[in-house]
Amino acid sequence: MAKRSPIFQDKNLQNQFELNGYAILPLLNLNEVLTLNHVYNENVKETPEGFYSTSFLKDEPLKLLLESEVNQIVNPKLTAIFAPFKSLGNCFLSKAPGLSGEMPIHQDWTVVDESKYDSVTIWIALQDVTKENGTLEVIPGSHRFSDKIRSPLLGNPLSEIEAELRKDLQILPLKAGEAIVFSQALMHASSPNLSNKTRLAVTYGFIPEAAQLFFYYKNKEGKTEKHEVPTSFFKEYNTQIGEKPKTGNIVEVLELPENKLSLQAYKTKKAIYSFNKNRHLGMKPLFKNPEHQSFFENEGYLVLPLLNEDEVADLKSYYESLHLKDEKGFGFHVSMDGLNESQCRKVREKLWSVILPKMDQFVENYKPFVASYVIKEVN
Repeated sequence: MAKRSPIFQDKNLQNQFELNGYAILPLLNLNEVLTLNHVYNENVKETPEGFYSTSFLKDEPLKLLLESEVNQIVNPKLTAIFAPFKSLGNCFLSKAPGLSGEMPIHQDWTVVDESKYDSVTIWIALQDVTKENGTLEVIPGSHRFSDKIRSPLLGNPLSEIEAELRKDLQILPLKAGEAIVFSQALMHASSPNLSNKTRLAVTYGFIPEAAQLFFYYKNKEGKTEKHEVPTSFFKEYNTQIGEKPKTGNIVEVLELPENKLSLQAYKTKKAIYSFNKNRHLGMKPLFKNPEHQSFFENEGYLVLPLLNEDEVADLKSYYESLHLKDEKGFGFHVSMDGLNESQCRKVREKLWSVILPKMDQFVENYKPFVASYVIKEVN
């Protein structure tokens, strides 16, 4: 996997983030959680139905007040955890009870050069969150599954394979004060709030200090403008979604190819993630090809093109020279059944001499221990 600018100071957290696209950590204590709940309840008098972000508020003084209150509590925590970064702002996220609060599988917008950087969201639970009240669900590793540009006017790259993606979602329950720190390229969703209480969280966005913030806008000619924008951009743009940016500069105009992620591309990337995860966990893979390894792990077998016609003929000829018989009359037998130790060793060496050089192109971390002809008689 390509090295990107680090997010965390701690190497273990950084490794988790790079592999899975997220990391979970304790962030706020109980008093801080209670304070932020109080800030929200005192200042936001009506919680809209379904999912709502205070970034959509048109009352600018109130937005600034809420952001300032969050910053006072959260900012001092972040400098000890993260590498140098630039804040993109914060907001409260509410999810009222009811079926309308479901968030479908999606990735957040592309706002940095993702070959070098990750844009990041810190999602902080302000009460215990579970499947019942609509916690986050993610597909681990999916922040590296696609290089499609994501923007509100470019369509959802995941729309045609959403049913398949849902099978891979993993629920991330959190205790009050815990935070999930995730790449904005991570595929994530949340279910409806089926409890009788509004679910409340705080979200805080940032990018690495060296990264430039971008926004992609599809113009009337169907071309995609890449705008270089200030870090304050999304504090205003969330109330202007769909409009051409009023700040920043166009640095490039792109004619983007098909924006949909195919199912085959998704499965390939998922196989590579599985391969890398096993390496990360210290497990030695058997197969050199990560797709082969993933298939073997999921299905328990793998079919490979191994021997050519001459090699098959050679092994058949050698078998015939052994003149083996089905001595016990079972109809199924193996060459080891009817040969002495010296003969079995010769058969093993013959089979290994033909097969092992071919296996080496597919398999690693292995050693042979047995080889035999397997015979099923006619009847």
